[in-house]
Amino acid sequence: MAISVAARAGAGIDERLAQPWWQGLRVKADSLVNFFQDRLLLVDPRTERGATLFHDYFDCVRVALSLPYDLNDLREEATWNSYLAYMMTYFYVCCDSMPGRTAEAYDNLLARKNFFFLHSGKKMLLATSWQQVAQRLAPHEAAVELNDMKDEFLVVKHGYNEPHSIEVDSLLRAEITQGLADEPLAIDRLYAHDGPLGRLGALLAPELRDVTTLYISGNFMYNQINFGAIPVGGGLTLADKCEVHQVLSTAAAGIASARPGKISSAALFGGIDYESTQSGSEATAVHNVPWNTRRGVPRDLRNGYGPLLHSRAEVLAADSVLTSSHIPTQVFLGSRATEQAVCQLDGRAPSLLHFSTHGFMLAPLYTDSATLALDPCETRYLSALSQSGLLFAGANVTWRGQRHSLRGYDGILTSGELMRMDLSRCRLALLPACRGALGENTNLTGMPFGVAYALKMAGVDQVLCSLWSVDDAATCVYMKHFYHYLTQVGNPAAALKLTVARMKRDGYISPYYWASFILVE
Repeated sequence: MAISVAARAGAGIDERLAQPWWQGLRVKADSLVNFFQDRLLLVDPRTERGATLFHDYFDCVRVALSLPYDLNDLREEATWNSYLAYMMTYFYVCCDSMPGRTAEAYDNLLARKNFFFLHSGKKMLLATSWQQVAQRLAPHEAAVELNDMKDEFLVVKHGYNEPHSIEVDSLLRAEITQGLADEPLAIDRLYAHDGPLGRLGALLAPELRDVTTLYISGNFMYNQINFGAIPVGGGLTLADKCEVHQVLSTAAAGIASARPGKISSAALFGGIDYESTQSGSEATAVHNVPWNTRRGVPRDLRNGYGPLLHSRAEVLAADSVLTSSHIPTQVFLGSRATEQAVCQLDGRAPSLLHFSTHGFMLAPLYTDSATLALDPCETRYLSALSQSGLLFAGANVTWRGQRHSLRGYDGILTSGELMRMDLSRCRLALLPACRGALGENTNLTGMPFGVAYALKMAGVDQVLCSLWSVDDAATCVYMKHFYHYLTQVGNPAAALKLTVARMKRDGYISPYYWASFILVE
């Protein structure tokens, strides 16, 4: 007999941990999963018996994935996700006609994403089934999960009997993938009204016709799309027709942007001197593994990163707007913008963080199929979090492998280090750095493993980040407008919408300039 997911709905995480029956649930789930695993490949999922076995199997794995593990215990999570991924592949190949397929698919996506969400800075209880998501939605609201296994959008609304499926054909998918290039002309073609995303908007239009608020969570290549910028006809975008919330999981629908209160304090980092080692202890020790020799570092970056010419002006402009609105700020410029200064915010972060610096994303550490096959989920997870991050004062010295600080701060803050901080007091983090929203693409979460993901796991409410390499001068203008509207309306999502409209009025018509930034909730 399968363990019902509904049995978990009554208790919060902390209460569950104190209950002996919850500890025993994992053992029961493990036993049941092994039982089903041996039998599923021998049954026809279109039969009543086969369908029942599949439903029971997925129910057990979803329970296992929702158990409160230590965040550092990645191997357990990887094992359960491997179970789920393996059987989901078979499920989508063989089970098109299985009753309740879309409901099962939606619940599986929630389970895979909720594990990480529950281990962020907020241990809130999220929806574990599509029915719970639907119940949280008000009339004229919709939740959409991207199912990569079948290339479909699964749409849920209040009153639906099951999630509705909108399939994307292979040709359109290929055109979208081709357009996801870090190049202005390719981006403009992708977001054109007669381009690939315009056709995707036409596919979604019937389901979203009466929708005023949309919660959407992507995976794999769909993590690289600004859904609010999708053309929907008449010269409008999806964000013009409804509120678009890009979330890690639609399990957060209805609560993703519910935290009230205006920005009350800020810490701003920018104009960084990547050569400086003056702050903290003088660097004397040789770095054992020079970053510039790591796999995936482009040849033109082997000697380090150059300064962002407009970064200092961007931070000072933001500081001016905030202080004029009587919001206290801490400004870290030049050699003062150190990794140590960021780490000192652990547990006492301001309500706004601004990192105007280079972000980096290197190729994965694993180099052979044997290493990846050993533990694919864990290996990919650890690799991505150690191979991406932000650069601060003195980073180039470490990057070249010359020396590092005796205090343990090398100017390179990886996503893994950032994720382990407590930034739960922070309402909004801004990453104007190039491609801050990107990282190792995966179907485990609603965004890639990278800096923005790490900030969310550290407890930040919302992260404003870029999808491609942005123009330095245009970003400075964009941030100035954003802060102006943020202090006026107090809502980051509303401020973002006003900023996009202002950029278009100011002559930045190309989507390359105004569609780069997304707000992840």
